[in-house]
Amino acid sequence: MKNHSTATIGGGRVTLEVVGGLGGGSVGVKTAIKLCDDESLALEGGGNNKTARKELDRVVQWRLDEVRKILPSSMMIHGLPGSGKTHLLSACESLFPDRRVVRCRGSDFVSQVVGEGERRVREVFGGENKLILIDDVGVVAANRKNNEWGSICSEILSAIDGYESEDAVEGASRADKRNIVIGTCVSLKDLDPAMTRAGRLSGLVECKWGDAERWECLVAVLKEYGITVEGMEKEEYREHIRRGVAGWVGADVVGAVKMVKREEVDLEERGGVIEGDRFMSYVKDTSPTTMRSETVEVEKISWDDIGGMSGVKTKIRRMVTGRVENRALYEKYGVRETRGVLMYGPPGCSKTLIAKALATECGGGFLLVKGPEVLGKYLGESENRIKEIFDIARKAGNCVIFFDEFDSIASRRAGGGGGTDRVLSQLLAEVDGCGTHPGVVVVGATNRPDLIDEAMTRPGRIDGMVYVPPPDEESRKCILELEMRGVPAERNVNFDVLAKLTEGMSGAEVVGVVREGKLRAIEVGRDAVGMQDLVRGAEETQRAITEDMLDFYGKFESREG
Repeated sequence: MKNHSTATIGGGRVTLEVVGGLGGGSVGVKTAIKLCDDESLALEGGGNNKTARKELDRVVQWRLDEVRKILPSSMMIHGLPGSGKTHLLSACESLFPDRRVVRCRGSDFVSQVVGEGERRVREVFGGENKLILIDDVGVVAANRKNNEWGSICSEILSAIDGYESEDAVEGASRADKRNIVIGTCVSLKDLDPAMTRAGRLSGLVECKWGDAERWECLVAVLKEYGITVEGMEKEEYREHIRRGVAGWVGADVVGAVKMVKREEVDLEERGGVIEGDRFMSYVKDTSPTTMRSETVEVEKISWDDIGGMSGVKTKIRRMVTGRVENRALYEKYGVRETRGVLMYGPPGCSKTLIAKALATECGGGFLLVKGPEVLGKYLGESENRIKEIFDIARKAGNCVIFFDEFDSIASRRAGGGGGTDRVLSQLLAEVDGCGTHPGVVVVGATNRPDLIDEAMTRPGRIDGMVYVPPPDEESRKCILELEMRGVPAERNVNFDVLAKLTEGMSGAEVVGVVREGKLRAIEVGRDAVGMQDLVRGAEETQRAITEDMLDFYGKFESREG
């Protein structure tokens, strides 16, 4: 028998659920989970589909088994926003039918009145035989060195320590009735380390979403909304969708399906059927929660947006996207997957654009990392940054990590175990770890390939070496045409002549020629860009690429080839 009531504690409202039942706090009962109880995963419209509900329940049932292994100890549930933490917190209530349940949020303890927050903590944590559920406890439990609510965090720690002290004095009879605390947070690294040490919230449960859970959730939510995706019954198309939703959590699945329902105004007239390619366009437009705060937002770059460079583009696509699109064939023929590609060549030759186009084609996230920014001045700081970057990419499932100025973090070891050696060792370990995450692609760009440590480019690591040369005449013409696309131009503009005039320029310099031509046309008040404007731009642009540089890259390519 359950009695629900809402109480006010120190000005903050919390829900108290007093549950009658057997003593002892048994946790052996199989508990049914309702996904719609979690606000972040709640479904709207058409909640009568019992089959879909059962499938949704099964998606997260396995997490409760993890909780049972830890109880009756206090614990911390952590995971990305929308991954089901609040829902799992709710499910924990039924594991202790004899306890009084106190639910609150970390923000409930926040007060501008001195001492009020601490008083609220004592009121919530006081007494016995409670199950205290704190959603988003990280609000007040962040590292006390940088936490304005540090005193509240200390009060929570003192309250939890008090349970242990009372157990030691009163023995097992007291231990059966001591309060159990379960909190949720997004990231453990943002919490005060003291919060999760032994004897406190030391039981850790992560709300992770694997491929199987994502697929079951997607199927169930589509069924809940009455949507049928054409071709979804075919295994090869299922694999295509699985790659598209890699890194998603439950909230991402629901968000994408809601978008389909909202945008496809004639969906009901079509009997709820949507073309597979059309559905995939919504999948690609959905940014995974994993990457939302970390991904560099870039415009969608296609290979056609990069002028010329056909040989380079073909080589990189064969190395990277081929393994994703033809994974079964790669496994059949025992072809070893390339974990990464190193692009080298003069500056301004489209290496970054190529990496962005690669991310667009792979349909995943894009992490732009400037090598020098990884390096920190404190011991271990650089290694932690590299680890965090790869952790984000692995959680996302499909992700291109682009390291610009790669030589700054992957240069040859100097020996002696210095800072740069430790950074390189961490980078090598993380690249090796990508072997079990084929959706993660590491792309490096450098102007000094001769400085890269040989261990980084050995087979099985970043062994795809691609020389990105200055654009040839045909490529320069393509760049000029792309940059002038949609721009008013006089009929005398001749791209063949301009391509010859820009010989020896990098792609960025060719783009600069067009920009200068446009500015000149504006300055003289012309209605359209004329040939004379572009010629003047070409004449005034300084070439940064020298013959010595080209000779160096040519020799390096011959050696690697």
